[in-house]
Amino acid sequence: MPDNYRAGRRLKTVPAMLGHSTIVTTADLYTSVLPELQREAAAASAALVLGAVRTAGPLPQI
Repeated sequence: MPDNYRAGRRLKTVPAMLGHSTIVTTADLYTSVLPELQREAAAASAALVLGAVRTAGPLPQI
């Protein structure tokens, strides 16, 4: 199953392939076993936040 995520399969597609009744079942079982996805998500979030901070300019004085 982790290879499906690495291959770029959508979360909603994988449960159907595995016969899970809900996306929650698939997510609970498999997303925690993919640390590289967690690192990628953290890096993407950090880039988004840091990019917003850089483009926002200085913070207003209160």
